[in-house]
Amino acid sequence: ARIGQLRDPDRLRPWLYAQRNEMLDFVRGLVDIESYATQSDGVNAVGDMLCDALGSIDYETERVRGAPLTPERKWLEEFMLPGFDRTQLGFQRVARWSGDGHGRALILGDLDTAFVPGKGFPFSIDGDRALGPGIADMKGGLTVAVYALKALQATGLNNLEEITCVFSADEQGGSLDARKPIEDAAAHSDWVFCMECAREGGKLMGSRAQIGVAKLEVFGRDAHAGSAYAKGISAIEAMARKVQAIHALTDPSREIYLCVGQISGGWRRSVIPGYCMCTIDIRTPGPEAWEEVESKLRAIAATSE
Repeated sequence: ARIGQLRDPDRLRPWLYAQRNEMLDFVRGLVDIESYATQSDGVNAVGDMLCDALGSIDYETERVRGAPLTPERKWLEEFMLPGFDRTQLGFQRVARWSGDGHGRALILGDLDTAFVPGKGFPFSIDGDRALGPGIADMKGGLTVAVYALKALQATGLNNLEEITCVFSADEQGGSLDARKPIEDAAAHSDWVFCMECAREGGKLMGSRAQIGVAKLEVFGRDAHAGSAYAKGISAIEAMARKVQAIHALTDPSREIYLCVGQISGGWRRSVIPGYCMCTIDIRTPGPEAWEEVESKLRAIAATSE
């Protein structure tokens, strides 16, 4: 009931319609900043724009860092952002507002985009659509978040006890650094709103799948492909069988999807390859399916066939 009180189109919509040009300028400014996760200056500039806007409506903002990765998770650093020093990431941003109402909301967003440096394109408008790198994921969503919060303040409809915004600087890098700030804020929130783009047709999502990554390494034995063929054990051949087994775990009827997205192995044409690795994208609808898939993946990895 309380969250229903936040929706009052008769008061919110007129205010928002009056800000349309300002909102368009705001999203244009965000899109014009290149902000792949490794472009720390751009990521920080996007964060500054958001925090300046929220600071103008009495949000307290700060730059934060996440916790160092545990030793067993350190491999993810090179895996998610190859060749990049994680300590050089942009800052995670946290913005907080406190009131005298009831309930605590968390707004999640990310500052980086999927467009790697130099692969973007200029901001443009085509009819009633604004186009540009990262506008759907998720600079348009960031604009919606900022102006929704501004609208609540301007119309006096903000009846919550607390609103916290966490904007990740490394979503494209797996949110390794952002994880702790997100989890800390989520532990004290009643509702969470993620500002990712809607699905086709404007459909809103009530939940997201679990997403994970895995790295599978296969070790064989190097040997000359001619004079010592019988002494070699091909890691690539073994990996090929494992890839088929991994993809066989995909079950669209249960919303389980696995994809081997990268694979590499061997080091010379005339040598039976003693090493091969692949990366796996894993998506499941919930914890039970995740545990099932994880168990089957470990069994595939353990076999020497």
